[in-house]
Amino acid sequence: MPLEPDRLLVVETYGVMQERDARSGEKLRELPRLPLPAGAVLPLDGGLVAISDSVGGIVLWNSKSERIERTLRDGDSHITRLARLPDGRLVSGDANNALRVWSL
Repeated sequence: MPLEPDRLLVVETYGVMQERDARSGEKLRELPRLPLPAGAVLPLDGGLVAISDSVGGIVLWNSKSERIERTLRDGDSHITRLARLPDGRLVSGDANNALRVWSL
């Protein structure tokens, strides 16, 4: 079930994911736990959500199927920032101030 516009995806440090009501903050359901502790979160098109992990990777989680669709990895430093370029590419920044650009 994809996330609705009035819902929030909350990803806690240890990979616990929850869907919450955007207005009240009420927990609506627990989602499958990520395999590694999480960091930055960025919604993408088509129900995909980019979630950085603690060991230099980015998990592309599909909110429709509730499964990990793909994992991007390049380096081993904690990714602390995610952004999206107008052309659809993903940009990550890590704890060592390195930037990477990813084509999805």
